[in-house]
Amino acid sequence: MLPESGAYETTRPDPWFVITTTPRGGFLAGNSPPSRVVPILRPSQPLVSHLQDGDDVSETHMPVSRRRFCTSTCQAASGAALTVLIPACSGGSASPAGPSSTPSRLETMRGEFNGGTVRIMVGTSALANIGGAVLVESVAGVFLVARTDATAFSALDAVCTHQSCTITGQDGSTYVCPCHGSRYTRTGQVVGGPAPASLRRYATTFADGALTIAL
Repeated sequence: MLPESGAYETTRPDPWFVITTTPRGGFLAGNSPPSRVVPILRPSQPLVSHLQDGDDVSETHMPVSRRRFCTSTCQAASGAALTVLIPACSGGSASPAGPSSTPSRLETMRGEFNGGTVRIMVGTSALANIGGAVLVESVAGVFLVARTDATAFSALDAVCTHQSCTITGQDGSTYVCPCHGSRYTRTGQVVGGPAPASLRRYATTFADGALTIAL
């Protein structure tokens, strides 16, 4: 049984956290407010709780043991850690390292095959401007053609050296294979992706608005 009034003192072998509540009957004039949560920092320090007559001493308001407190804290910390780790491990918006821009599709032109050459008219195509590039299709094959100067052009085999996909995209001045992301410079050198070798190059000549690719 609890004492009629005043405080009682008890000593526990482990640190406890004590929560006291307002008496059912309220406070008398001149009485102090109830104690708040009191941490017991050392096992040797006595646990003091101020209870008044009629205080609720049910299990809900009993001291919480260190073991129960630590268990609840660890569970909460583990849940928070999982919340952070799961999105990072699941992929989400994460993506493989590499250029973030989306390649654009190259303009397609039809080339005229004649003996050992393929001929195209520059006209108003992307090749009309320095830096422009197109994909040339012909019965002799497919080619990547870019204008590198006023009268200079580069022509490359448009078949990727990785798994023979036709290269149809560009990202700035870089050709991009749509199958596995291999990337090549305007001169055919590999700059990214799984491609094991450079693209084959072809000699070109330009006259009277017509570009000729020598096979």
